[in-house]
Amino acid sequence: MKPFLAVLVPVLMLAACGSRDVVPAMDSTGPALVVERFLQAANTNDLHAMTQLFGTSRGTIDQLEPRERAEKRMQVLASVLRHDDYTIQGQRAVPGRLQDATDMLVELQIGDRKVVVPHLVVRRRDGWIIERIEIEALTLHGVER
Repeated sequence: MKPFLAVLVPVLMLAACGSRDVVPAMDSTGPALVVERFLQAANTNDLHAMTQLFGTSRGTIDQLEPRERAEKRMQVLASVLRHDDYTIQGQRAVPGRLQDATDMLVELQIGDRKVVVPHLVVRRRDGWIIERIEIEALTLHGVER
């Protein structure tokens, strides 16, 4: 039995030393679903739904700001983001936040124009939330309504 243990113990030790934590790839289903729901809410001017999908990892915008201010901010976003169609083109890593944030690349079609608008989506304890939308891509291109 001793020779067996003499071989088994070093093999197990090598196996343990060779293992490492494997970080699973970020599931884009959650972030994509949040973006889709937010864009639908923006198109229907559903400010309450928008306030539940926008914020930070600490909470929704209506938890972090007074309700009236949060709804005004969502109203502005809704007017800028109103679209005819959209396509989620993919996502890109966020340096320094690889495990808890992703930039979703969303192409909005507004009339004949198509503009890619990145949406920064962050992980929360209970799912995902949009933290930032780069609306400059829309406003700098002079998208007409």
